[in-house]
This record gives sequence, structure tokens and C-alpha cells, in this order.
Amino acid sequence: MGSMKRAIKFQNLNLKKSTGWFWATILIINIISYILNYINENAFFGVSYEFNNGNETYISLISVAAANLLPIIIYFIVYCYEMYYKSFPIALSFSVTRKEFYKSVIIDNVLNAFIFALIQSILMKIDIYILNILGDNPKLDYGIFDTGADNILYMIFALGVCFLAFISLANLLGALNYRFGYKLWIFLGLVFSLSTAFVGTSIWGMFNTLFITRINILKLIKLGIIIITSYSIGYITVSTINIKNRVS
Repeated sequence: MGSMKRAIKFQNLNLKKSTGWFWATILIINIISYILNYINENAFFGVSYEFNNGNETYISLISVAAANLLPIIIYFIVYCYEMYYKSFPIALSFSVTRKEFYKSVIIDNVLNAFIFALIQSILMKIDIYILNILGDNPKLDYGIFDTGADNILYMIFALGVCFLAFISLANLLGALNYRFGYKLWIFLGLVFSLSTAFVGTSIWGMFNTLFITRINILKLIKLGIIIITSYSIGYITVSTINIKNRVS
């Protein structure tokens, strides 16, 4: 139990540090974007959508906070990779077992998913009011939720579950990459190429179905299967993994 506590404490230190730096940077970028938008409505860091209102005129919908989603996805991938290439060898050197390390990883991932969901949901709610003050039309409907109509608890839940599903996949990818090195990318390239050619499956279509459409019971079950399967395969991988000194 003592080594398990050390593993969790070690993960929490990394979580606090990386999360703090990430969101401090994002908040600064968001504030700068609102200022730029105030100075010139066409100058901002965010996303913009246009639609025809039926009268031959186009209305532009924008969002500053929605642009945070891409950096969040990139952060999750990098964070999971560092989990294995940096934290994993250090944790084992503290006499932490692979099983204890992996348990701490799952706890860390759940905290990460819902902390990010909480902060991002708040920012997307605030985004509406700031853009209204600036005289812009904020984008409200994101498929997974409507920031104007849905309450923040649902937004946190929806984002949290989707974030956790994505982190579970990123965690699995990090563990497999640490275990197999460049061979993993050759295998994944073949799998994606064959699935697209013979099954007609679009990677973007799968991503859209899982992460951009509104959550219902069926989608929740699918996300749950992804999470459980990813962490199960990840555990099997980690339980037999050898320590490496560099990225393969």
C-alpha cells in the first residue's frame, strides 16, 4: 500500500504541474484573443462558422473557447507518452510494481479527464457572455452539447466521458509504442489502410460518431467499451514491458 501511495503521489505531482502550465497558457491565449477581437473582430484565435440564413446573407458564428479542444487533445497524447517514457522508469525505480503504477495511471487519467472537462465547460459558458458583450454571434451547438441550452453539469459529464475515452486510447497507444517502438506505426498504418479500403470506414467518421455527437445510452455504452478495452489491453502490455532509456 505504501508503494501504491507513492505512485499516486508521484502522478499527482506531474498532474498538478502539467495541468497548471497548460491552463495558464491557454487562459493567456484566450484573453489575448478576446482583446484582439475587441480591437478587430476579424483578428482572434478561435473557430469561425458561417451559415446562410435563407436571405442570401451569411451569419458568422465564432467561439474562442472551442479552439481549446485541439490543444487539449494534443496535450492528452503528449501527457500519455511522457507517462511511459519518463514517469514509468522513475516509478519502478522507487520499488513501485507495474500493477501499482498502472492503477495510479488510471486514477490520474480519470482526474485529468474531468478536471479538463470542468475547466473547459466553464470557459465555454463564459465564452457566450464575452462574445455577446463584444457584439459577436457565439456558436452554441457543438453536437455533443449546446452551450446555450445545456447546463454545465451535463457539459462536464459529456466532455469528461469523451475525454476519458480519448485518454484511454492515448494511454494504450503510449504503452504499445513504448513496448513495440516504430513497428506499432507500421502495423497501425496497415490496419487503417485495409479498413478504409475493404470496410469503407472513415477514421473521421468514427471520430465524429464517438466524440462529436450527443451522448445517449448507446453511445455511452460504446465509450465505456472503449475505455475498459483500452485499459485492459494497456495493462497486459505494461505487465510485460521492459524499461527503455529512449524513445524508439
